[in-house]
Amino acid sequence: MNVLFKKYKEFKATVFFYQLNLKKIFRRINNQSFYHVIGDSHVLSFLHEAFTIHHIGSATAYKLSSEKSTTNSRKKIINLLNKIYKEKPFNLIFVFGEIDARIHINKTSKNRKTSISKVAEQTISSYMNFLKLIKEKYPLITIYIFNVLPQGEQENIYNVPFYASRKERSKIVETMNRMLKEYSKKNDFKFIYIYDKLIDKNGKRQMKYIFDDVHFNRKIIPYVLDSINKINK
Repeated sequence: MNVLFKKYKEFKATVFFYQLNLKKIFRRINNQSFYHVIGDSHVLSFLHEAFTIHHIGSATAYKLSSEKSTTNSRKKIINLLNKIYKEKPFNLIFVFGEIDARIHINKTSKNRKTSISKVAEQTISSYMNFLKLIKEKYPLITIYIFNVLPQGEQENIYNVPFYASRKERSKIVETMNRMLKEYSKKNDFKFIYIYDKLIDKNGKRQMKYIFDDVHFNRKIIPYVLDSINKINK
């Protein structure tokens, strides 16, 4: 029975991705808006015909501007854009920052004995410096920045020193999103903000949008598309 169920799931997945690819083809034929999405594992929420996903690993926003990182995120992005940039305008959504909020910012703040806001500012500044480099190198790209998503319920499974509580991490995310909005406006980037749509009155993630302890499911897509439409009006 388990073998049959596994085969059924595989069949459903095959049909889903086949239909998804067909929808993408029709979307391009009809000259409808299309977006490349690049980032950490949160890009997997963008399974929709309007998006092509590029998952580059567990990369942080802070390390994007660095020549060296454990994920080689900068190099991966540059290599990818060199392949898909065809001297034609296209839309690119960057999805980074959740890992910084969940793991690195509070730890760095405690290790360096400096404020959360200062570390968040350094993180966002590093992120923006990288995006400005991308804009300069690939001028026909329209850059969208996806907000840092609400924090999930994952415990400290990696035994990270100074792992903040979910409430503290939520404050970090709110600080990061405020800074992202300000930087986006200054640098002519488009900021996609759907954070408030995904939480309940207590600031926790709404169950219907949850995929696992960290990630969101595809049900967030209507909010993403609505935000993009409002930005481009």
